[in-house]
Amino acid sequence: DSLQIFAYIQYLMSLLVIFSIPVFGYFSDIIGRKTIISHSLAAISALSIPFFQSLQSVANYNTLVVAVLLAISCGAFFSVTPTIVAESLPTRSRCINYAVFYAVPAAIMSAISPFVSAFLISINPTYIAYVIILLAMVAIFCLKSFNEPIELYSKLNKYSYEFLKP
Repeated sequence: DSLQIFAYIQYLMSLLVIFSIPVFGYFSDIIGRKTIISHSLAAISALSIPFFQSLQSVANYNTLVVAVLLAISCGAFFSVTPTIVAESLPTRSRCINYAVFYAVPAAIMSAISPFVSAFLISINPTYIAYVIILLAMVAIFCLKSFNEPIELYSKLNKYSYEFLKP
């Protein structure tokens, strides 16, 4: 049954996102958050149309491959987004600003997004893919103004993760 296969794919995607978040968090400390998030946004943009097109057909190997790649890309995105938002805020008022400018909008959008998704899918099943691509491109453009604390990475690379080395 195709519906059951899609349910298994969704379960696999959830697990991949959960397990890829700490992996990409580790890599972001080494190569930089901006690099991780820009590549993940580009991958999400590239995979969104094939993913939504594959959802309209019978589940097959291509659906699984696109879903796995999309889940890993989403895990990379979710791993660094909160840190990038927090680092871009002033230290003295970081907690309240983070709550107002990230946590509250995220909660609102998580409540609204299923309705927006259902509306866009009812018009055309691939419209949501174009919205995702547009928002990802806007986010990549906005990342150009984000300055990473480069000195932090040099310190982390020098002293961190010593326990992982043989």
